[in-house]
Amino acid sequence: MTRKTSINSALQDRLTLQLQQDGLLQTGDKVLLAVSGGLDSVVMAHLLHGLGYATVVAHCNFQLRGADADGDEAFVKDLAKQLDLPFYSTQFDTKGYAKLHGLSTQMAARELRYEWLEGIRKQTGCYYLATAHHKNDQAETVLLNIIKGTGIRGLHGMLPKQGHLLRPLLAFTRTELEEYAQAHNLTWRTDASNADTHYQRNFLRHEVLPLLEQVNPAVVNTLAQEASYFKDAAIIYEQGIKHYLKKLVDNRPSGQHVPIKKLQLYPAQSTLLYEWLSPAGFNEAQVHDILAVLDSTEVKQFYSPNYRLIKDRQFLVLTDKAVENDHRVVIEKFSKRVKVPGLELKFHVQTATNYHIPTQPTVAALDADKLQMPLVLRRWQRGDYLYPIGPKRKKKKLSNLFSNLKLTQLQKEHTWLLCSGEHIVWVVGLKVDDRFKVGANTKTVTEVSMSS
Repeated sequence: MTRKTSINSALQDRLTLQLQQDGLLQTGDKVLLAVSGGLDSVVMAHLLHGLGYATVVAHCNFQLRGADADGDEAFVKDLAKQLDLPFYSTQFDTKGYAKLHGLSTQMAARELRYEWLEGIRKQTGCYYLATAHHKNDQAETVLLNIIKGTGIRGLHGMLPKQGHLLRPLLAFTRTELEEYAQAHNLTWRTDASNADTHYQRNFLRHEVLPLLEQVNPAVVNTLAQEASYFKDAAIIYEQGIKHYLKKLVDNRPSGQHVPIKKLQLYPAQSTLLYEWLSPAGFNEAQVHDILAVLDSTEVKQFYSPNYRLIKDRQFLVLTDKAVENDHRVVIEKFSKRVKVPGLELKFHVQTATNYHIPTQPTVAALDADKLQMPLVLRRWQRGDYLYPIGPKRKKKKLSNLFSNLKLTQLQKEHTWLLCSGEHIVWVVGLKVDDRFKVGANTKTVTEVSMSS
């Protein structure tokens, strides 16, 4: 057996086994190949085509390297012709796109590339898009994620399959791909920018990994294997997080509630909080700040772009941004019903003869002759006060009333006030002002009932 035949058989057999083990491709699957013209993507095209899969070739020209970029495009077009495969290509104004969207050139190229490739994948009826990332790329990704700090999810590196995206060469080193290409007299294009160590990946590839190989000559294989272990660990981690958060988080109409004392009984509180809050836009520093005030008796609030977290007496409450406190509804004299977010009020006017004052807090009995129409329904604001019903008509700030009733921050914010002129008539569902109560001299009663 010649060396060429041996390499051909070994690599194809391993790839076939890898595709089966990872469940990547089935017979009859049509695949779009992202081919840059470099060694990796050229080998990928030859291998998958040689295994009999229906493949389509696609190439992106980012117009960043002048004639070299055009040469890459022409080379890939010729490769597709040699393999008798359909070919699609496009050219991008990458620098213009990067400037317009405030991105680095690399990030702009990535966005443009994957958006266009996804469109071509759908257009050509391909079920998958395949890229030629290999084991060395995986090692670099794991190192990069460790350095940047991406948590356990980042430690598993790139996955062989993510939705419609395939990476069929992750099990092979660059050296193995080079040996295959040389044994089959394949040609490829070399991108000079790959040697520029100003790019993070290139720095890791040319400076860091060679040093690590002095400690462990098989470091690329080791890092790739560690990524595999972390992939399994991440699955267990996700299941554990879901299990604990299901026990901790109580979903209510007013927001997600986590009991503080219950949270403090759990291990890894920082991790649980981060996994709960990061989807809402909170970062690690905020999680640290939240943990630092869990035992505080003060109400604290933390904000992300679209959410806020309230640290109240007993709960952490995740909700939307604060409600608007300037919401006002004018209630005309003959109104029978008024609806506002979370509340409906019904009005009924009757004579005071034989009227029995209701005791339930959801109904307010008011002296109609003392009301200045129209009434106004509004949210609570700091500085508001009323005179609670009692033998001593004594002014009381609503903030003190709320504290005595042990209302949470959200309950305060969602409290509505029924007002007559500048005076509060009823703290809806809580207290009627003594000045507007039904008394011995009341002739007409306005009864107001609430429902949510």
